[in-house]
Amino acid sequence: MNFPGYNSTNKYYKPKISTDNAKYASVPYVFITLLQDSTDGVNEFSTSKHCYILSPYNMNPALTYLPLPFLGPYPASGMYGMCLDLAFFNNGSDTLMYVLSERPSFPDKMYIFTANSLVAGYPIFKETLTPTGNDIKHARIAANGGDDQKKIAIIYSENYNNSGDWDQYVVRTSDRMSWAIDNFEFSSVYSSGSGQIIGRRGANGSFAMAFKNTVGSLENMTYAVYNGDYNIPVYVHRANPDYANSFPSPKPAFRFVDGDSCLYNWNYYYTARSSSKCSDIGLFLRYAIEGFYDDVNDVHNILDVVYVYLADPNPPHNYVDTAVMYLDNNLLLNETSFYNAPAGLYYVVVKHRNAMETWSGSPVSIDDNPGFYDFTAASSNAYGDNMTLKGTRWCLYSGDVDQDGTIDGTDLQEIDNDAYYFVFGQLLNTDLNGDDFVDGGDFLLADNNAANFISLIRP
Repeated sequence: MNFPGYNSTNKYYKPKISTDNAKYASVPYVFITLLQDSTDGVNEFSTSKHCYILSPYNMNPALTYLPLPFLGPYPASGMYGMCLDLAFFNNGSDTLMYVLSERPSFPDKMYIFTANSLVAGYPIFKETLTPTGNDIKHARIAANGGDDQKKIAIIYSENYNNSGDWDQYVVRTSDRMSWAIDNFEFSSVYSSGSGQIIGRRGANGSFAMAFKNTVGSLENMTYAVYNGDYNIPVYVHRANPDYANSFPSPKPAFRFVDGDSCLYNWNYYYTARSSSKCSDIGLFLRYAIEGFYDDVNDVHNILDVVYVYLADPNPPHNYVDTAVMYLDNNLLLNETSFYNAPAGLYYVVVKHRNAMETWSGSPVSIDDNPGFYDFTAASSNAYGDNMTLKGTRWCLYSGDVDQDGTIDGTDLQEIDNDAYYFVFGQLLNTDLNGDDFVDGGDFLLADNNAANFISLIRP
C-alpha cells in the first residue's frame, strides 16, 4: 500500500456502521469499523478494526473479524479528533469508500480508500486530497447506493488561512476521479463545524447536509440539500428557530412525504428536537439593552432572550411572523429565522421583558440570504430615534417592567416593592441591570427614563 504509516501496528478510532441490503437481497450484510483500545504493555493506542457481518438479521449471522488495525501507529493521546468515515460507492460493483481526515502531522489532507464490501479484506489506498492547503477536520462521506450511483460528496470544515475561522465545505465527484469544491458557510461571523451528510438511496447526486455555526458562545444549526445536479435548491441557514445552543451535532435526513422533504434532528440540553422545514428567511441582528450593556467592556452582562417580530410595512402594521432569539454576550449578535413569512420588506420589532419595545427605523429587506441589521450603530436605526446612547452603542431603553409601552410610576412601584423585600434571583423583570438583585440601582435607571417620558414609538 502506497500510504505513509500503514503497517500491522497501525492504530485508529472512529466507529461507523454502513448497511445496504436492497441490491443483494439474498445476502444482506453490515460492514462495521470498531473502536478498540490496545496496548503493547508500554503504550496505549486507539485503533479502528473491521468486521463484515453477512445476513445480520439471521439468528446466527456470519461474522468476519479482521484483526489488523487500519492506521497508525499513533498513541491514544495523539488520536484526538482524527476521523474515519465510510459509504457505499457505485453499488454496481459494490464498493466501500473511506475518507480519513485529521491525521496527525497532516491536518491539511484527506485520504481516500476503497474496499469490496462483499469480500472480507483490508481497504486499498487510492488518493490524497489537499483541497486548499489549510487545516481541515471532521470529514464525512456519503453516496447514494443502488445501481451504478457514482456521485460522492464529502462534507468537512476548513480553517480559513489557518486563522481559527472554521468554514464549511463540500468536496464532490461524479466519477471518483475528479473533484470539485463547494462552500456552504464562509463568514467571519460564524465558525462552522460538526458537519454530517447523508445520500438519498438511488438518487444520484441527492444529498442532505447539516452542520453547526458558532456565533461567540451560541451554536446554531444550518441545513442544506443537493439535488441530482449538485445544485443547492434549499439552504436553511438557521434551522433551530426557538433558540440557539444545539450542543450535539445536528443530523440530516430525507423525509418521504409528498416526495422528498427535509428532516433534521438535534438536541438541546435534555430534549431531542426535529424539524421538517425546508426553507426560511432570516436576519443577523445586533441590539443592546441599556441596563445589561457594559459600555466599558462592550458586552452584555447576561445571556438573555428577546422576541423578534416581523411587521407589515403597510398600515396597520400587523405582525406577520415571530421568532425567539438569544444574544451572544460578547458580540451582541445572533441570527434569527422566520418560517411563516415570505421574503420581503418588514419592520423588525424587538421585545424584551423589561425593555422598551423598539421598531426598526424603516422596513428591512429579509429573504433566504440573511442580511444584517444593527440597532446599536445609530439612533435612526430605531423608529423615532427611540434609543439611548451608552458608550458608543445605541441601546433599547430599560424600565418597561409591565410592558405597557410606557416607563412610568407603575414600573417604578413594581421595582420599589421588590427592592423593599430584597428580592433576588435570575431573570427577574424588575432587575434592570442584570445583577440578580433588585435594589436602588434598578429603581434609578427606570426613574431617569420615566422622568424623560420614555414610551413606545412605532409607525
